[in-house]
Amino acid sequence: MFSLAVPPLFAALKDARTVLIAGAGGGFDVYAGLPLALALQGTGRRVHLANLSFAHLELLDLDVWLAENVAAVNPDTAGPDDYFPERTLARWLATRELPSTVYAFPRTGVQPLRAAYRSLRDHLGVDAVVLVDGGTDILMRGDETGLGTPEEDMTSLAAVAGLDVPVKLVTCLGFGIDAYHGVNHTQVLENIATLERDGCYLGALSIPGSSREAVLYREAVADAQAVTPLRPSIVHTQIAAATRGDVGDVHGTRRTRGSVLFVNPLMAVYFSFDLDGLARRSLYLDRIEDTYGMRQVAARIAQFRNGVACRTARSFPH
Repeated sequence: MFSLAVPPLFAALKDARTVLIAGAGGGFDVYAGLPLALALQGTGRRVHLANLSFAHLELLDLDVWLAENVAAVNPDTAGPDDYFPERTLARWLATRELPSTVYAFPRTGVQPLRAAYRSLRDHLGVDAVVLVDGGTDILMRGDETGLGTPEEDMTSLAAVAGLDVPVKLVTCLGFGIDAYHGVNHTQVLENIATLERDGCYLGALSIPGSSREAVLYREAVADAQAVTPLRPSIVHTQIAAATRGDVGDVHGTRRTRGSVLFVNPLMAVYFSFDLDGLARRSLYLDRIEDTYGMRQVAARIAQFRNGVACRTARSFPH
């Protein structure tokens, strides 16, 4: 049983000694786990970072590969110059004298990704995995009006759901951002309420804007934006703005020019869940279980969506 005095996210991790925090949706998702990683490191836990990568990992040298589909990316890892979020983060971590290896998984289907997680679990001695999502589309069960960009998130969710680890959690940072990809956030709230009834919701936890975790997170996001000027993270520039107290149509990158944004304090809140409970609520996770490639995942999701009756979306009433 949880208590108001201790955030359930940290209560769920109280017995974990080695925690793997992994970006579920690719791109810069691993940055969403940075404030949590810094907080856990402050309590004496060993924390490792990983990410489902959008970079061209096939260009990496052979000695970078820890196991099949697991690359150990360090600040000096040779690789693409224009877009390599894992190395960008590794280099920033090194400048702050923090552990600076970021593990990267290529975009595969569920079966090879689970095997990769298993190899990394065994190598690091991990006893807890936290999937982090920049946004909330990992919470979509399948019958919503829009799923956002589900392929990578659902592949990560399915892969870790079948992994033997004592503690498995999901946490989302950036509530509201996925509206750009068609997610209805009233339906997100409906899903959270259902997970609460199931006993799988671990509550919401705001990142204090003046905290060390928020300050360092903003530094890391600014660094990534400077290093990746052609493809800066739309998600994290908005979350970083929210941690500063910005609100409304605030644009941190030219990539959002022409769109209307609503930066707000909910973007700086972790919404956390029991991973297995979230996986059980999915209406189609079983359909992607035996996949080996991301195209298979996309095709299975599209096939499911062709036959599903979507819930009626309501506008937020307040």
